[in-house]
Amino acid sequence: MSNRVSFISRSISRKLSRKIVLLTLLIFVLAMIAVAVVSLIAIHNESIGNARGALRNTSLDIESLLVNVESAGRVTTRSIIHFNSEGSDISHVTEDAVLSDKTISGCAMAFEPHKSAHSDREYYMVASYISEGEDVARTVNLGGTDYDYLTMDWYQIPKLLDKPYWSEPYFDVITSQTVTTYSIPVYDDGDELVGILKFDIALTWLTDMISSLQPYPSSYNILIGRNGSFISHIQREKILNETIFSEPLAEGNEKALGMAMEIMSQQDGLLHFTFKGKGYYQIFEKLRNGWTAVIVCPQSEVYSDARMINITLAIVALLGIILMYLGCKKIISRSTMPLTEFTNAALTMAKGNFNATIPDVDSQDEIRYLHDSLCYLQSSINTYIKELKASLVSNEKFENELNIASAIQRNMLPREFPKTSDFDLYAALFPAKEVGGDLYDFYVKGDHLYFAIGDVSGKGVPAALFMAITRSAYRFISGMGMNMEQVERNINNAFTEGNESGMFVTMFIGCLDLKTLELEYCNAGHNPIVVVSPSGKADFLHAKANLAAGLIGGFQYQGETLQLEKGSRLILYTDGISEAENRQKELFGEDRLLEYSASVPVTTSAKDFTDGLLDAVRGFTDGNEQNDDITVLTIRV
Repeated sequence: MSNRVSFISRSISRKLSRKIVLLTLLIFVLAMIAVAVVSLIAIHNESIGNARGALRNTSLDIESLLVNVESAGRVTTRSIIHFNSEGSDISHVTEDAVLSDKTISGCAMAFEPHKSAHSDREYYMVASYISEGEDVARTVNLGGTDYDYLTMDWYQIPKLLDKPYWSEPYFDVITSQTVTTYSIPVYDDGDELVGILKFDIALTWLTDMISSLQPYPSSYNILIGRNGSFISHIQREKILNETIFSEPLAEGNEKALGMAMEIMSQQDGLLHFTFKGKGYYQIFEKLRNGWTAVIVCPQSEVYSDARMINITLAIVALLGIILMYLGCKKIISRSTMPLTEFTNAALTMAKGNFNATIPDVDSQDEIRYLHDSLCYLQSSINTYIKELKASLVSNEKFENELNIASAIQRNMLPREFPKTSDFDLYAALFPAKEVGGDLYDFYVKGDHLYFAIGDVSGKGVPAALFMAITRSAYRFISGMGMNMEQVERNINNAFTEGNESGMFVTMFIGCLDLKTLELEYCNAGHNPIVVVSPSGKADFLHAKANLAAGLIGGFQYQGETLQLEKGSRLILYTDGISEAENRQKELFGEDRLLEYSASVPVTTSAKDFTDGLLDAVRGFTDGNEQNDDITVLTIRV
């Protein structure tokens, strides 16, 4: 026995050690993955944020320059208007503009034909500029066939738009530099266009500023014009010679073309792409003049810090797992010895001896709790056996009482179906359990046939009790000579008062004048009944929408009338028919009900029609368990 105990103890120790280590390994791995993901996201966000910040700073520097130029333009415009109105020379104005701001490489005033007050030339343009590497402003007078400024973009576009305009970069023949131009329409005191004032910024200054931005060792920067042309690029030969669309179109790369279109259409954003097997991020932002600044960062450099953190985490996790395994193995081997005796006691109880002796322990840990649990289990089993024997006797008694309740419920409903020359009526009810919540009722009073069908919410004994109350209430209230909407209104008010259980019943009640065949009815949330004409056409009776009885007190029910023809048939049913399921979870449905109703000759008796419908439902369900009460009431006039 001692050898067996020792073997079991070692086996449990090994199993627990392996499981705990595996669980610990899983926790470590999940924790490491979680930390890796969090750190990766954090570092990625921080790195991208740094790149965005650097790009934003450069964008602000460029936009600050643009704002300064625009401010200088407004000041210079006023001086131009003043001196031109006096007929004074304006060259000193353009020279002052160039000398006062080193970022402005040129300033020129181009007049509309015959609009210059200090020159009789048709085309007149005063241009001052500073050549690269010089500090002295030079001024030239241009205009005419040798320099037709009226056809140039920097002149035409602001004139047509009637507002200032930043041009795309171009080569200026005056300064022999590639520049971008800020053009301003100038008007006299009579709001008539005098000409266009322009300021030039050398493109070399802008490209040097953009290229100086480098948040990562291998990152580079691009400046793109409004038309997609490269204003600044790491490959200098592409500047003003290619656009952002050139390579994607040449290579037929739809993904790259889509990214290029997104850069040109969006205000700012972040894109990821792969080039020669390496990942890159593109961060872009549109400037106030419509240009777009882009920074390209290698993914490997963005995630370099994250990789170092993850390697450190992996090493720490591995060392922790090794130490955990050694510690668990030693501790578990000492703690599992008492489990063997508990195992033997449990095996004895499993063989039927529920009075087996459970060894006692001195510890106050989980082993003690296990001992107490086994003792409690032993006591509970013995108690349960006693209660089970008593329960078997009680259940047998309850089943007998339930059968009696089922018989009482069946006897409450009409079982005799009259056959007269005036009408033919038959009904059937099959509860899903011993008792159910469906109901039907009918009776003849004078020349009128009163009938009803209902479906109580829920199933079982509570629904059966509510069904009995509903049937009695209908009999009593309808017998007082009220019309159908008054009958339903009184039933509803009676049910909502003190209805703490919240039960309700859907009903279709009717009163048929056997002489005139006029049907008065009220539908309280019940399924639409089927009306079959003497010609055999079957349709649903679309009654007015009323609430089920028992939901809202004082609800104003609306009754209706329908003129029937001799030979018509009415089919009233509960949703146990339409919602009957087969083994494929398909419903019998209203379409099949309508199809069956139209297929049966109108001369068929109410009983044969009802039995046939029930057989059709059973055939459809193919032995599948009935999940709801089934009730059918058929009337043929």
